[in-house]
Amino acid sequence: MAGEKTAAFRSQIAARLAALGVGPVLLEPDLLGIFHSGTHLPDGYAMVAGTGTAAVRVVGGRLDQVAGGRGWLLGDAGGGYWIGHQVVRAVVAALDGHGPPTALTKHLLANLQITDTTDSPAGRTQVLRQLVSTLYAWRPVQLSRFAPLAFAVPEDPVARAILAAASSALTDLLAAVHDPELAGPVVVGGSVLIHGLLAAPAGVRFVLPADMGGIVPVADGVVGAAVLVLRNAGIKVDETLFLTLREGIAAQSI
Repeated sequence: MAGEKTAAFRSQIAARLAALGVGPVLLEPDLLGIFHSGTHLPDGYAMVAGTGTAAVRVVGGRLDQVAGGRGWLLGDAGGGYWIGHQVVRAVVAALDGHGPPTALTKHLLANLQITDTTDSPAGRTQVLRQLVSTLYAWRPVQLSRFAPLAFAVPEDPVARAILAAASSALTDLLAAVHDPELAGPVVVGGSVLIHGLLAAPAGVRFVLPADMGGIVPVADGVVGAAVLVLRNAGIKVDETLFLTLREGIAAQSI
């Protein structure tokens, strides 16, 4: 699970599952599941960039250091909300005349089904009012919906700058948990990384520092959850068993 888990919360979960005949219950961090979905090794790193962002260092199969994961209001630079927020701010600035024109404008207006009348000052004012009114009616975190727009026009200077800044923020996040004595591997998850920054054009693509090991992308933490169950039951998960788990789970999801 993601997020903080108080003793009261753990007790409530355990009680409700016990009523269904399930137990004992052990709650583990989602990033530990991500890490163990990508490697059988006990040491390395995991990072996720979806709506939010977080990175961890794993030593001996357990979390050793954590950075990020503080939510859209207090952190998560480089994540889906952060990118979507930057997209909207850039479009508002362009319409307001204190930011450069950007191809993001037409994509955002089309996404919101707002008629594009930006070819005249009066039209831009009308569009800006409608855009601001629409977005202030949303929950702030919903701005993550616009992150894909930046990836749709990476050749646009404004979008390119947003993506470059996102990659830089994730590099800084990983650096916060990096130990020079531990190169990797680095297991990564989340749509912003898997479908976005890892596949983005050179110059904005997320890349590891030269002194870190390779990237292992994973779709989710299901394999890692199985690994954690076995290890907590005292079963050693070596490379052979790890690969068997991964192949078996993949076959079940087809």
